[in-house]
Amino acid sequence: MDDWILFALGGYFFLALANVGDKIFVSGFVRDTRVYTVLVGMFGMLVFVAAPWVWRWPGGVVAVAALAGGASFLCALFVFFASLQRGSASTVIPLVGGLVPIATLAFAALLLQSSLSGQEGIAFIFLTAGTFLIARIPDEGSGAGRKRAQWFAVGSAVLFALSFVAAKYVYARTGFWNGFLWMRLGSFAAVCTLFVVQKGLWQAVIRQLGGLFSRKGALFVGNQTLGGVGALFQNAAIARGSVVLVNALQGFQYFFVIGLAWAASKKFSTSLYEGRVPLRVIGEKAGAVALIAAGIAFLAL
Repeated sequence: MDDWILFALGGYFFLALANVGDKIFVSGFVRDTRVYTVLVGMFGMLVFVAAPWVWRWPGGVVAVAALAGGASFLCALFVFFASLQRGSASTVIPLVGGLVPIATLAFAALLLQSSLSGQEGIAFIFLTAGTFLIARIPDEGSGAGRKRAQWFAVGSAVLFALSFVAAKYVYARTGFWNGFLWMRLGSFAAVCTLFVVQKGLWQAVIRQLGGLFSRKGALFVGNQTLGGVGALFQNAAIARGSVVLVNALQGFQYFFVIGLAWAASKKFSTSLYEGRVPLRVIGEKAGAVALIAAGIAFLAL
């Protein structure tokens, strides 16, 4: 099995740990999604502790691509949270999870002139279908903003895909660590822009930073560290392998979330699911796992 697949699986495992940890320990700690987006961008700047050793000028075009890619990722987070505010998770999460690999494939073909082999194409179909099914959750109602939420979800998927394709372009031309630092700088630039266009955001962030010294705040920082490790592994996979297939493997993140949530429910005597899960949904998840397993088998072969 190629090492980039292992990096991708490791990244999605750490991202799943962060998802479950947020649900159990720090749910509701950051209620303003704008503030959450800003904190993600600010925590990303911590990687600059390595800047004296690896940070260097990558060239004008690569620098612009890195800054744009990092900014696109933060904007994607912001739009994704906006879609969740306007619609149900049952609509938004599978739509984004299913569209990101497809949009990444389109942008990679257009901007990187990359394509998949026949076997990789089959794996992509299995993985994308499995991702959509495993991300889908029982319907939570349509809501008045359902259609608008769908458009926001599409927008976030496009921005995520642009960010990942930009990352692949940058890593191929300046190396992983230097490119990763420049991408984080782009995210921070987007944070600064949010401070300008979002009135009162700076004050909200300052109030939230004070809460980081509490027990729940420490758990939040630890959880963000797990998410940061996951993002690092995911980007390492993009640098080493196919950006399209790395994104198609995202179904493993939802698979890990389900398994970790079940284990956490046993450990902490609490349920992360409301009510009984219908047999239809269990069958759907089992089918999704089978599709994802078939996709990874095609890649491993």
